[in-house]
Amino acid sequence: AWPKVAKGDEVTANVLERGVPVDLSKRPQDELLLLDVETGKDRVVTHGTPGSWQLSPDGRPIAITRQISAYTPKPDEPLPFDAGGVFTLTLVRTDGTAIDIHSKISQDILVDSVRWSPDGKELAYLGYAGDRSHPPKLYRLSPASSNIKEVPLKDLDAAPIVRQSTGIEWTATHQLLIYAAPATGTSRPGVTARRDWWLITEGANYN
Repeated sequence: AWPKVAKGDEVTANVLERGVPVDLSKRPQDELLLLDVETGKDRVVTHGTPGSWQLSPDGRPIAITRQISAYTPKPDEPLPFDAGGVFTLTLVRTDGTAIDIHSKISQDILVDSVRWSPDGKELAYLGYAGDRSHPPKLYRLSPASSNIKEVPLKDLDAAPIVRQSTGIEWTATHQLLIYAAPATGTSRPGVTARRDWWLITEGANYN
């Protein structure tokens, strides 16, 4: 339509709506393709609006953060920095079949927090259980059993500050390292609060 605007064939006015839910199905959908480098043929593994995708180390399951809603501006609130929308987690095999997850999964995943364990047997990620007034929770998902286990973070807030990446890594002993700040009381840590790497073990946090 831009050439028509340049020629003056169409008006340049736009109608913007506020407070109206966005139907993501009406937006252009991305496709994740599997390409055979020998034959040059490809096939669609999945489609949608992914925020990120992570292939398992064993080359089979793919973890995809899929957008399920878009931020709707509100007239009485300033635009937040993280106004990109809400994402959840789905698993799919390279042949395109979905992997059912038996446990309830967070509907607000931190897109850059998804990490496969080195052996590909588990997937760790951070997600909010409700609104973002509380720190995100840490989860471990087993694709083999399709079960999710919440790992207690006690008084730690692992949410990254603005323009920073989430800090979460697996160790060689199959434990997790989390970059987080201590949370005191009901208030969330500020941007200047000290953050450290914490080793998360069963029943305890170690700095």
